[in-house]
This record gives sequence, C-alpha cells and structure tokens, in this order.
Amino acid sequence: MPKILSHDEKWLSVHDVFWLLNDEPVNEMVINFVFHMERDISLTTISEYLAKWAVNFPRFRSRVVRKGLVTYAWEPVDDFNPLRSGCVGEHELSEPTDQALTAHVDKTINEPLPRDGCLWRMYRISNVPGGGCVLLWRVHHCICDGTGMVMVFRSIFTDVPAIATPPPRAVARPAFDSTGQAQPTDSAPKSPQSPQSPQTPQTPPTPQSPQSPMGWVLTPPPTRVSTVSTPFLFVAATLTLLLSGGVLSCRQGCMRSVLLSAVVSVWMTVALFWGEALVRAFFFVVGVVQPDTPSTLKAPLKGCKATSVLASFMTVDQAKAVAQKLSPATGERYTLNDVMCALTAGAFRRYFDRTGVVLKGSTLRGVVPVNVRSSKEKIRCENKVSIVFVNLPVAERTVQSRVSQMHERMEEIKRGFDVPLGIMLFHVIILLSDKLRKLVTRFYSQRASMVITNVNARSTAMIFADTPLRNAYGWVPAAGGIGMGVSIISYMGNVNVGLVADKAQVPDISVLSQCFVEEWEEMTKL
Repeated sequence: MPKILSHDEKWLSVHDVFWLLNDEPVNEMVINFVFHMERDISLTTISEYLAKWAVNFPRFRSRVVRKGLVTYAWEPVDDFNPLRSGCVGEHELSEPTDQALTAHVDKTINEPLPRDGCLWRMYRISNVPGGGCVLLWRVHHCICDGTGMVMVFRSIFTDVPAIATPPPRAVARPAFDSTGQAQPTDSAPKSPQSPQSPQTPQTPPTPQSPQSPMGWVLTPPPTRVSTVSTPFLFVAATLTLLLSGGVLSCRQGCMRSVLLSAVVSVWMTVALFWGEALVRAFFFVVGVVQPDTPSTLKAPLKGCKATSVLASFMTVDQAKAVAQKLSPATGERYTLNDVMCALTAGAFRRYFDRTGVVLKGSTLRGVVPVNVRSSKEKIRCENKVSIVFVNLPVAERTVQSRVSQMHERMEEIKRGFDVPLGIMLFHVIILLSDKLRKLVTRFYSQRASMVITNVNARSTAMIFADTPLRNAYGWVPAAGGIGMGVSIISYMGNVNVGLVADKAQVPDISVLSQCFVEEWEEMTKL
C-alpha cells in the first residue's frame, strides 16, 4: 500500500518553496543526473521498477498545488504509473559516440520540466558508447536537496548481492577512462543474471545525516548561550518587526498571520542562534554588497547550457594524499574540501588566463549549499539546506597558497554565522512579491559566479533493476543570474566532476574542462 502523506509532509517547507519559486525560464532549479548502466534496460522494466519504488516516496508520485498566499502542498497523483504519467521516456542515439550522447543530454536539460504533474523525469538513452544504456534523471530541487538525494539514490540503487562462494574472492573495481567508460579487466565482476520480473527496490533504514568522505557536509555549529542583554533582544525584535512590515507591505493582501509568523521566526532565530546574530547579519549583508569580480561569468544568461564531465579523473585516495602532502608541519590538517575548492580556484585562474580575461579584483565567489541537519537527525526526502558564500583564491599564484587560503576561509565559515543567516534569507525571500523576489535573488546572484556542490553517491558497486551501475555524475542547478555549476560526485572510490555553464558565460566548456585536468596534474606533482 502506498505511503500516505502525514499532515506535516503534505505541505512544502520554507526550503521547498524557496527552490520552487526561484525557477526562471533561462535557469530552472532542476538537478540532472546521468547513470551509465552495464546492460540495456527496457522502458517497461524501468517504469515497473520505479512504480514499486515510489510507493515509499510520496513526493515522487505527487504534484505541487498552491493552497494560499505562500503555501503549497503535495497532491498525490491517482493510480500513479510512471509510464502513463509521462515521467519516463526513451531515446535512441543516431550513433554510439560521446559527441552524440553529450549533444542529446545538453538538448534535454535545456528543455523546461513540465509543471502540471510530478516534478521529475527519467529518460532511457540507448545505443550509447560502451554498450548498455544511460539513464538521465531530472529532479526539481523542491523535491529534496543534495543530502536527501543521496538517501533517494541509495534506495533506488541497491547493493550488489554478495555471492556466498568459498573461499571469498577479491573483486577488482572497474577502471574508467576519461570518457567514463569501463576498461576490460580479467578480474571484473560478472553481471548478475536478470530474472523475468524487475527486482523490487528495497527501502533501507533511514540513515543518519552523513559526513561526506569529501569533507563537504557542514553541520550547524553548537548552540551558544546568548551574551546579549534582554533590552538588546527587544530592540532586535522591534527592528525585525519594522523590517518585516516594510517588506511584506510590497505584497497586497498579506495576512496578519503571515507577518506574525515571519516576526516570530526571525526573532526566535536571533534568540536561539547567539544573541549577536543581528550584528552578524549586518556584516553578512555588507560582506556581499560588493559585487563579484567582473568577468565573463557575469554575462546575461541565454538559457542555453552546455555540459562536460571529468569522469573518474581522480580517486578519493589520491585527493586524500594531496591534502596530507600539502598540510603544514604545524599539525593542522587540510581537508579534501580544501583541496577541491582550491582545484576549482586554480582551474578558473587558468581558464581566465587562457581566454584573455583580466580579473579586475581578487574576489571570485562561489555559492556552496550546506546541509543543516544535525548529526543525529534522520535523513528524509526534503530540503534542509542553507547557503554560504565562499571566496575562491584565484589571485593566489601557487597551489600551496590557494589550498592554504581555502582552508582558512572554510574554517572561518564553520566558526561563523553564515549558515543560520542563510536560513533567515530563505524565510524572507519566499514572502516577497514575485517582482521583488526576483530583484533580491538577482542581487545575491550577482555577488557570486558559480555554485559548487558535492555528493557522495556510494563507495561500493550498486545495481538498478538487477543491472550494475557503471558510473554516475550530474550537474547542479543555479539561481538568478548564475549560470556556472561545479558538481563533485564520488562513486566506487572515483571522483567525477560535472561542469555545466550557460554558453553566454562559457562559450566552450571543453576549455574549462582541460583547465581542471591541468590544475589537478600540477597538484599531484607537488
């Protein structure tokens, strides 16, 4: 029997609504994943498998309906069937080449996601290079965030069943070339035999909020006792009341309860997250008032995106070794997060030099989504994410200095108040009128040049409908005028870097991909 939405699950949260309302014709809030499968799978098998899987995930068999001024709800689709609902489709490439696959993927992700039904689509692409098939999965961000997608991913893709054959034989992981295709090996695992009916997906126990092996997931800092007097909090609440009233007056017909909810929400945030949060909020706003460094990444969007992927061009162990080698002798250890951000900064430094772009400043910011679930909180299919602005050290000339600067800046963010202030920003934006909300979103998007995110898919082999998963990568969405996205996805110990950019900002994304490869080669030579 399908799982029934509870009262709390029926309504979209503040975080869900934020991603829903930030859709733009040239910049949709859609997460795109690509899964390379070892064997071909029929569309009927995919539909039957997803229908059984969606029984435990109501958001994937529901549409979004508006119920009030700023309230939206999930409405289940009657007798949900992925094939009849148009949630699954298929396409056969004219020729089995990487160019044909990339061209079709780029064409598909530039098409708008239908809004009159379930907000996701999965396409089966056949006649792909290397054999098997490719599954292109498009999911709207309002369904869940990156951490939630990890849980969803690990429920739809199950572990490879263990074979009880004594003595146990070590199984070598398949090697991948630069195109993401598996290289033949004598010890490669044999594909399990497919039964007549698709395997029923198993819903694993709800996992706890993870700490990503890439060191990317940040958790809220521990609650501190307020050191500010009660009069200060009273003044803060009064100022919040005036600010909220001025903002909400821009929307006609606002209910008194909405205003009261906004005031209480912000006031409680001030009370719970350190008394000096209001002062920190001032510096948070002032810190991003200065626009990001002018570059080609600030060009107006065309709405035509191109993608590139560096499939398995490094391993997690190699990245750990670089972080350890570059760590100072003082005992302070750099994280994989520092290395990956420094890699991104160095790659863009090379890209700007190669394309003749002269940066007139040293501030190139990236927006980083941050998981705000506590370490003991169960992960659900939902959005619980904040954002922080990270200054990438593109002005630093050496790899060592870029990693060092990146480490200092990330440590400052972990100690700071950027995460709760990002949550407050979400609450304010969804209460604005459409016109004012777009202005605010544009304001903040002009303060950054890209979105950077990381997802740990799985460290062990996975299967979908009894078919082994060869590799997985994807591309993160961006908001406002940001057209550049950097997605880091690790699977089976390999790291894939997915790049997506509007062609108005990055005309030839292959040049940027080559800059990432060259920067990584330099980092490994140190």
